Amino acid sequence: MATSYLPVSQFPTVAHLDLLHHGLIKDPYVDTNEMDSLWVNDANFTYRTVLPSLPPPSSNTKAKVALVFEGLDTIFSLYLNNSPILETENMHISYRVDFTSHISPSNNWKRGENVLELRFRNAPEFAKKKR
Repeated sequence: MATSYLPVSQFPTVAHLDLLHHGLIKDPYVDTNEMDSLWVNDANFTYRTVLPSLPPPSSNTKAKVALVFEGLDTIFSLYLNNSPILETENMHISYRVDFTSHISPSNNWKRGENVLELRFRNAPEFAKKKR
């Protein structure tokens, strides 16, 4: 099991593909490997990246900075510099997140220090707690 962040194997991606790419699981479509990979369904996964430096929008422009998400897994949280930006519970909805206010100098937007995390929680555990 990985205890540090590993690069994604492709984009868009899913946890199974990344784990397979890094040799952390065997191909679940071969023999009985699927049984050995069932733990993946019950795990939480975090994808992280450092965002490039963006100039803050000037006060006289109507420009916006947005991230668009399509097809996020069911239980998802988006964090910027460890602050929650978006919480979702529905994988069938696209999300457009306006980041304009988050890149202002008053929010400590610094070159190479802005960490974006996509946190995916395990859906079966979430459902049990909701039930």
